[in-house]
Amino acid sequence: MDPGGTGFYADNDNFVQTICSGTSNCVSITFSSFSLESGFDYLAVYDGPSTSSPQISGSPFTGTVNPGTLTCSSGCMTFAFSADFTVPDAGWVGTLSCVTCPPPPPPPNLAYGWTQRASVPAGGRHRGTAITIGSRAYAGMGHINAITDILYDDWWEYDPGSNSWTQKANFPPGPRMHPTGFAIGNFGYVGTGRNTAGVEQADLWRYDPSTNSWSPMASMPAMARRGAVSFVVNGKGYVGTGSYSSDFWEYNPATNSWLSIAPFPGAPRIAAVAFSIGSKGYVGTGNSGMANGDLYEYNPTTNTWIARASMPGLPRMEAAAFSLNGKGYVGTGDDFSSGTNYQDFWEFDPIGNTWVQITDFSGSARRYMNCFTIGTRGYGVFGTSGTNYNDLWEYGNYVGFASVKENENSNCIKTFPNPFLNEVTFSISQEINFDSNASIKIMDISGKTVLEIKNIHQYEIKIERGDLRKGMYFFEFINNTTQTTGKFIAL
Repeated sequence: MDPGGTGFYADNDNFVQTICSGTSNCVSITFSSFSLESGFDYLAVYDGPSTSSPQISGSPFTGTVNPGTLTCSSGCMTFAFSADFTVPDAGWVGTLSCVTCPPPPPPPNLAYGWTQRASVPAGGRHRGTAITIGSRAYAGMGHINAITDILYDDWWEYDPGSNSWTQKANFPPGPRMHPTGFAIGNFGYVGTGRNTAGVEQADLWRYDPSTNSWSPMASMPAMARRGAVSFVVNGKGYVGTGSYSSDFWEYNPATNSWLSIAPFPGAPRIAAVAFSIGSKGYVGTGNSGMANGDLYEYNPTTNTWIARASMPGLPRMEAAAFSLNGKGYVGTGDDFSSGTNYQDFWEFDPIGNTWVQITDFSGSARRYMNCFTIGTRGYGVFGTSGTNYNDLWEYGNYVGFASVKENENSNCIKTFPNPFLNEVTFSISQEINFDSNASIKIMDISGKTVLEIKNIHQYEIKIERGDLRKGMYFFEFINNTTQTTGKFIAL
């Protein structure tokens, strides 16, 4: 129970308390009620004996959304509550118990990876936008931080077949940063954001790739904003949050009209992410005065939101997201306080309401990356880490080595442990007679050689992790006229 007991907690209430099971079991809490001043008062829950332990998924919690049941993976759970100087609330009530510890998380899904594609032939930037219309992608706008901000109005088309960019008609209202964009049918839509005068907007513009032209559409009948998110379900666009708001709006392109829908139930925020899977939309993470790891699902049929499993990685804002093959992908971004940029990426399965970590983003760690999907591939472009980027990265199954079988001709050479964390061993059959050119070449998923060991004359070779990043690797052992291939995973 919170510090207020059966009544309201007090202004400026702050406390830290650790609960340990004292056994091999783990600590679990089930909240029966939860009500804090949204965006100002917080309960952080840590998986361990102190506030230096990692936070439990979804933590910290604020507002009136019940966290449900939280279970730590160790014998201790730490609670840290902080309230500001005004507007106390009812607090929370929860039941503690000792339970069997949950199984460890599944290993990362490293079957897919990132490959660099052609960079946009324009200046690096962040807070831009990107969309997909048919088999082409479109990206542009955004800004770079300077003594006087530099904003862009350019618009670029990406052709994945030729891996090339072509400049298209500029955005007619002029340079714009932090807009949102979506596509319905044969048209793209871009709106909101902030202009060069520092004025936030509520407008909407339609882009027609067949005529390379823009047309003004009905403005969103709501507060102007930047950093909003959008998704598309059943031929309608949905736009909301941004500028620390929580309202949401449905755009109908057939009537060029807007309809107010149920507001986003999480804390008002900016720089969140959104994607759609099937008949549902998803919104999460973002800056609500703090970084978030939550995820909510919107059902247009019932006009309702429900909380889904929070992202197991670190809470974040200014992240990137896309959907692909019936699953959602969220990653990169940064935390709120230290400005640390992330490279990790996570896959969300809406059927199982579960997350699994995938191969880290292969470009530089960054925030404000824009994502889009073409066919069976996801893409990330732009972003910043203090350095502004114009590079493009493609996420999908590795092509060049798709036919390589793990430890092919395994009687000749084996790798263990596989997957490995700190050190991997190549064990070569003692029936092998080494020639003077015996070698092992290690390549990443793009086919780039990252390590080569020459003049091999030992039957067991240990390789330390070194600079090998998390992901799938392939090896090629050459000796005499024999060539043996295989693959292994670095966790």
